[in-house]
Amino acid sequence: MSYLKTGKYTESINDFSQYILKNTTDEMGYFNRGKAYSITGKYNEAINDFGNVIRIDANNAEAYYYRGKMFSLKFDTEQAKTQFSKAIEMKHDFKDAYIDRGNILQDNHDLVVALTDYKKAISIDAKSIRAFYYIGNLYLENNETSNSETYFKQGLNIPLISADDYFYNGQIYYIQKKYASAVDSFTKAIENDPLLVDAYFMRGNANNNLKLYDKSIEDFKYVVNVNSVYSNGYYNLANAYYSLENYSLAITNYSNTLNKTPDILDAYYRRGISYMKTKEYRSAASDFNKLIADNYENKSIYFWLV
Repeated sequence: MSYLKTGKYTESINDFSQYILKNTTDEMGYFNRGKAYSITGKYNEAINDFGNVIRIDANNAEAYYYRGKMFSLKFDTEQAKTQFSKAIEMKHDFKDAYIDRGNILQDNHDLVVALTDYKKAISIDAKSIRAFYYIGNLYLENNETSNSETYFKQGLNIPLISADDYFYNGQIYYIQKKYASAVDSFTKAIENDPLLVDAYFMRGNANNNLKLYDKSIEDFKYVVNVNSVYSNGYYNLANAYYSLENYSLAITNYSNTLNKTPDILDAYYRRGISYMKTKEYRSAASDFNKLIADNYENKSIYFWLV
């Protein structure tokens, strides 16, 4: 467990694996290894470990919850919703399970039921900044600006104690485009939990919006070093290098992006321009022709092919 707390995830996975070999019926070995797998982006392995916890203890709400988060990260929303519902069934006051199920419902445009889940979380914990953030976000996406601002304001008025508190405080500032305040909050979150990968990612985004590209690069590099499949990790890192006109490193990271998520057409576009800037014309043409074949909406690609 000490390795996990210090960010030595490979060592912690190895330690937990050795422990499990000797203690095959101890659910905590599987649970902790599952958390280590989840942080490093090994979502299938994490799902298996949380499943082993459930095999040993069918009423373990935390295992259902974390398995739901893994399915969510794999974009398997139906399985994620099922797992969150099971966690709630096992533990009726499971605040975060209500919020995460609400996220799935919101993404599926079931806004009324999503709002019910978020408000249930607040009824369980009236100081849940996370719940206030998501309600504000839901209203904002539905163009109900007044309601959105009401919930954001309430969220910002809640005293900050934990890393998660600071993180969601930062999320509210970020969505309000108050990027300097967001950076301060994400930094406080990291000070409270130096292993909170999401805080590094969001601080990188905020610094990017402030055009502090060197700082955003450091944060994005941390993210992809911990979790190479972190959503948009390499892509945002590539964009930061692109903004600094460091086209060689932009190419490297757009390529890393496309190796993992080949459907991001903007990555082909920016990599193509980067190839042009580094005089790798055949590679640029290959990217632009790929975009033409996929009916890419930005027609400036024809300019680069002239």
